[in-house]
Amino acid sequence: MDAKVLIVIFAFAICLVNANISGTNPPNGACLCVSASGLNVRGSACGGRVGGARSGQCFTYKGRNSWCSLSGRSWHFFNFNFNGRDGWAAGNYLTIGSASRCGSGPPPVGNCGRIISRAGWGARPPRRVGRMRTPVSMVFVHHTAGPFCSSRSACAATARNTQRYHMNSRGYSDVGYSFLVGEDGMAYEGRGFTTVGAHTRGYNSRAIAISVMGNFMRRTANAGAQRAIQDVIACGISRGFVRSNYELFGHRNGGCTACPGDQLYNTITRWPRFSRRRIPRYC
Repeated sequence: MDAKVLIVIFAFAICLVNANISGTNPPNGACLCVSASGLNVRGSACGGRVGGARSGQCFTYKGRNSWCSLSGRSWHFFNFNFNGRDGWAAGNYLTIGSASRCGSGPPPVGNCGRIISRAGWGARPPRRVGRMRTPVSMVFVHHTAGPFCSSRSACAATARNTQRYHMNSRGYSDVGYSFLVGEDGMAYEGRGFTTVGAHTRGYNSRAIAISVMGNFMRRTANAGAQRAIQDVIACGISRGFVRSNYELFGHRNGGCTACPGDQLYNTITRWPRFSRRRIPRYC
């Protein structure tokens, strides 16, 4: 056979392999790129459609994949960061791209661009996932009562340590909070907007919780952290996960605790959506 024909056949075979990652297990944080002209992005493997992506757009893989049946056919779905939320798509229409291409996805909506994905801070996969009905009407602010952090590397490490403590010592299926916030001005995705948390007894399945990393009994969080809290809420509203007329509470409003610290609590009581409505406290 002519050498030129062999080269063409070889190149075509590579193209077919690259355009279908079904049956593979990419490394957590890999860059997944769309190889179809139009792709349905789903909220879970074989779940309902939450958006669409076009050929050439790329997203960061979150380390989870699952086989499921859809329309009588078996599909291998992969989970990725879809503008600050969970996205799932069939591997038949995905290819592995270079890490630099993962900045080429759709532009962030609202303030979602300040959220670091789980893959971005090195989160472990959860043991279990419980889906929450959205949009929620309540947001709780917490603090971790542990070390402060003010750089991307330090905050990512603190997020990993918090997850390790919650999973190894407290027996949680994942880090308890929906999001963690650092004094680097960034938010770190925990359970996200759609997964039931383990943060505020009595409200885990009907509220999101944003926890600032540090202990804020004697001082409040810096301006960057405060902005990051508000960015997460704005992102949730823009994506339809949080009601625009949400009520804001401190953890102590719903539980017998000093959380989120006296000084941070005093700060959030001055925010426009802070609610002074008395709600049941679960101790």
